[in-house]
Amino acid sequence: MDDTTLWTDVPGYRGYKASPDGRVLGPTGTILRPMRMTTGHLYVITGDKRKLWVHHAVLLAYTGPRPDGHECRHLDGNPRNNHAANLAWGTRTENIRDRARHGTEHYGEDKPNHILTTDQARAIRVDDRPSRTIGRDYGISHTTVLRIRRGERWKAA
Repeated sequence: MDDTTLWTDVPGYRGYKASPDGRVLGPTGTILRPMRMTTGHLYVITGDKRKLWVHHAVLLAYTGPRPDGHECRHLDGNPRNNHAANLAWGTRTENIRDRARHGTEHYGEDKPNHILTTDQARAIRVDDRPSRTIGRDYGISHTTVLRIRRGERWKAA
């Protein structure tokens, strides 16, 4: 372990410490090797089998407790960059705006949980049947149909 690193306790995780460069130290004094989610976010498993997100550990240690209604923001858009200077608590809206600014927000068929294809969204735009009927045919809500027609959803379609 590097003796010059400033390790700070992670509140709520007894024995765990975080460094300002985004590393987590376990209760035994070893630097833990994080695992990566498909989204790129890093986590470690604690001794009591809890998942500790590295970005949460760093924010808790260097910024303080999460305010109600806030979540972690990676200011540069890189979920693997867990340096304290790159992290901040923020609202969901701020996080969504960050993703749009960084170009990391997925739209349409790029979203992993999309229901419609681009061709289906185009067909919905020009379909003049009632929105409830179209919604039933495609397995979506009539509100989603209306949003597609107004260009609020599937903008590229």
